[in-house]
Amino acid sequence: MGSGMSKVAASDKSMAEHQQLQLSSLTTQVKDQEAELARLTAELEGKNAQTKKLYDDLQAVMENKAAAAQALVDKLEKLETSLASFSATDLPTWVASVDGLTSRVFFINTETKETTWERPDSFDGTFVVIDDVSGLTAKTKVHSDVIGKATDSDAKRQSIST
Repeated sequence: MGSGMSKVAASDKSMAEHQQLQLSSLTTQVKDQEAELARLTAELEGKNAQTKKLYDDLQAVMENKAAAAQALVDKLEKLETSLASFSATDLPTWVASVDGLTSRVFFINTETKETTWERPDSFDGTFVVIDDVSGLTAKTKVHSDVIGKATDSDAKRQSIST
């Protein structure tokens, strides 16, 4: 009976050693998987940080664009208010415009409707956009611009009646 027990004990010992080897192998696999999980987690956190930065940058750009758009809307509203309150009596005596046929600058006396190609001494730089002299109404668009001397030695004065 003694030799039978020693065979069982040897078999149990061999089985225990085999299980110990399997446990050691599984422990190593778990440790490797934990290391891979830690690496992937760190990589994901890095990508999350990059995504958050890109999102924050995009938000800042969108906010800047929205602020710029609002500034343009505000300027447009001010211009519309200014134009709505404009009347022909607000015009100085002499204004400038561009001739639609020749693209030359000409000057208009807002009181007499006289026109000239030569810049009058009293011209203050007001430029108007009109179709013709009779277009000097409360709806005329006015731009403040410094117009360079528009002189032509051969230019003749004209008079347009309304």
